[in-house]
Amino acid sequence: MDIPNVGFKSPLGEHPEFEVLDLHYQRAFSKLHPDKPHRVQFFNLIYIESAQDHHMIDFKEYPYSDNSVIFVQLNKYKRFTSFQTKGKIVEHWDTIEEIPAKSEWKNSNGKFGFQ
Repeated sequence: MDIPNVGFKSPLGEHPEFEVLDLHYQRAFSKLHPDKPHRVQFFNLIYIESAQDHHMIDFKEYPYSDNSVIFVQLNKYKRFTSFQTKGKIVEHWDTIEEIPAKSEWKNSNGKFGFQ
């Protein structure tokens, strides 16, 4: 089976961190067929406003209903099973931030600049 890898080039600028799309808009303007398996190169947070169906992630079906939230990790295979699903999808790109040398840490985790 030939499964496409899906990346993203945002019209919002060179380095957007995330984008929120209506599920109907995403399906209407995507060259991809969301009902076919595809692998996303970014994180997805999907809010299901109204529908009762299931979403495939790594070839396992997960049921959803009204007011559900689905998280899809980077590099996972997925597909929608219904075009009647209403909701939003947040696409979030992996942003990489360098962790400084331990001698420069301002706290115990090295990530944030407050003490």
